[in-house]
Formats: sequence, structure tokens, C-alpha cells
Amino acid sequence: MKQIYLDNSATTRIREEALEEYLRVSRSSFGNPSSLHEMGLGAEKIIESAESAILESICGNDCKLIFTS
Repeated sequence: MKQIYLDNSATTRIREEALEEYLRVSRSSFGNPSSLHEMGLGAEKIIESAESAILESICGNDCKLIFTS
């Protein structure tokens, strides 16, 4: 039987492409993006690149993105 999940306010299934990218980045770039060492600066670059890509796809960089935990 096919299952349909409608409680997306509690959680949402992540797209396979997003999960694969998350795993790839998590395995190689786990530095603290607030740190000034090489690993931290590399992590910060990845976050900034992702932020630009998200903003461009949503609003052409004419809005602000806020990351939360």
C-alpha cells in the first residue's frame, strides 16, 4: 500500500539530491564556519555559496536568508 504523509509541519522528507549533497559536504567540510582557521574558512565559503544559490533561485538576491538551528 502506498503511504501518503501529510504532517509536514512536524518534519518534511528531504529530497534525495539535497541529502546526497549534505552527506558529501558533511564528510569533507566539518570545520566551524565562525573560526578563522583553514577548515573554518572553507566551511564558511560553502555556506556563502549555498546561500547565494538559494537566494538566486528564490528571489534573485533581492531578499535576505536567515539560517536557524
